[in-house]
Amino acid sequence: TVDNETTVMGGSGTVSTGAGTKVGVTLKLPQLQNLCKRDPEGYKEDYEAQIRRLESELAVLALQPNTEPSKSLVELIQFAAAVSSSSYKGEESNRIAAILLNLLVGSS
Repeated sequence: TVDNETTVMGGSGTVSTGAGTKVGVTLKLPQLQNLCKRDPEGYKEDYEAQIRRLESELAVLALQPNTEPSKSLVELIQFAAAVSSSSYKGEESNRIAAILLNLLVGSS
C-alpha cells in the first residue's frame, strides 16, 4: 500500500520549527494541503509532485478500469481539488477541474 506521506525537500520543503530554524520533514497530505494554502509559492513544487502522483495513479486506473480505486487515489483527488481551487487559481485550477471532470464522465 502507499502511505500518503510526502517527503518535503529543498527550499520549498522546509517547515519552521518556531525557533527560527527550518528542517525537512515528512508530511501527510492534509498537512501539505494546509501548508499550500498558507504559502502557495513556497510549496508549489511539493504540490506539483502530488499532482504528478495523481496523474500516475489515474493512468494506472485507466489501464485497469475494473479495479477499485486505491485509498491514496481518493486522498490525492481530494487534495488536488481543495488546493487547486484555493491556492492555485486560474490555469492550474482549470487543469485540475478538467482532470476531475474527465474522471467523472469517463473521458480520456
